[in-house]
Amino acid sequence: MDWTLLWKTMLVVMLGLFAIMAVITTVMGACDIRRLMAHLRNPEEDDTDQDPPSSSS
Repeated sequence: MDWTLLWKTMLVVMLGLFAIMAVITTVMGACDIRRLMAHLRNPEEDDTDQDPPSSSS
């Protein structure tokens, strides 16, 4: 195996991994944006129980 083949293989593998990560990030980001828009439409239906921070000194 020569160096040229090694680097071409590495390039193809890394580009493939980048493409997979880009697709995953896009899909998960779209889900987050959809959830954000739903929350902005109906803010009273918040399913998280977050109390405001207390100011105790």
